Amino acid sequence: MARGITRGLTLIEVLISLGLLSLVGGFSLYMSMDDTRSYTFRDDRDKIVSVLQRARSQSMHSVCRSAACESAQPHGVYRDGVVLVLFEGANYTTRDEAFDEIIELHSGTVTFDGFTEVTFVPISGNVTVMPAGEWSLTVSDGLGRTSDISLNSEGRIFWTN
Repeated sequence: MARGITRGLTLIEVLISLGLLSLVGGFSLYMSMDDTRSYTFRDDRDKIVSVLQRARSQSMHSVCRSAACESAQPHGVYRDGVVLVLFEGANYTTRDEAFDEIIELHSGTVTFDGFTEVTFVPISGNVTVMPAGEWSLTVSDGLGRTSDISLNSEGRIFWTN
């Protein structure tokens, strides 16, 4: 009597295959989450630098959006937690709120340590008040990534990766 040929996989082979697929999938997920956190960190840092550059540029180019404005207005950036406010005026408390631009940061794991307000002088782009020669802001994500953003008295913006 001839014996029939059986085809298929044994239970052990199926379990080993599923285990290997799960291992590769888990590793891929871990790596993609790290990339996502890194992207979020760099995006927040780049937003801060961009808003500072924009405020300085608007001051240097004498941007004045108010109808009653007769001369150039200072522009600045105020940081309240994870919200940046690009404002027009001598400082945040005396600004014209109608022209505020609010920029929200991702903030999931990013923390900030440093200045909360910077105002740039019209035409020159210098920083209006500069205690101790230079202002700095440290952006970190708690996973070892940090970036320092600093301004000197002439309004130049430096940052590290």
